[in-house]
Amino acid sequence: SVDLPFSTAYARFHRNFLTGTIPTEIGNLNPREFWMHRMPLEGPIPSEMGLMDNLVDIRLHSTSISGTIPEEIYGLSNLYRLDLFNSKVSGTISTSIGRLQELQILRLRNANMSGTIPTELALLPELTTVWLDGNDFEGILSTEICALEEMEEIVADCLP
Repeated sequence: SVDLPFSTAYARFHRNFLTGTIPTEIGNLNPREFWMHRMPLEGPIPSEMGLMDNLVDIRLHSTSISGTIPEEIYGLSNLYRLDLFNSKVSGTISTSIGRLQELQILRLRNANMSGTIPTELALLPELTTVWLDGNDFEGILSTEICALEEMEEIVADCLP
């Protein structure tokens, strides 16, 4: 385990050449922001990230991160930004996303996501930006999601 004698407010490792996977010990940090985008990372998002209860901003876009979004991520009550676009994240968006009451930005463009878009997105009063295009989602986007008061931008595939 990693025991740090200080509080880590920002874990910003983006735009460098670190390779490999995100270690599970990352759960021992408790930053507000976790940025590891535009890097040659691979492997799953560690479920231990769900232990980072101060986390408000996750940016893992433009990587080869794969696997599903761990259910523990949906328990991060302060999370306002989740960027996983241009990654290899797969699976579905859990209905537990409705628990992320502070979520403002959800960007999943060009990942390997599938399934239906959960109507629970409409339970997120702060949601302003949603990118879902370039995935294999089925069905239609709920009109309740489109009608959210704070919504500014929705990008989704509109193919029959």
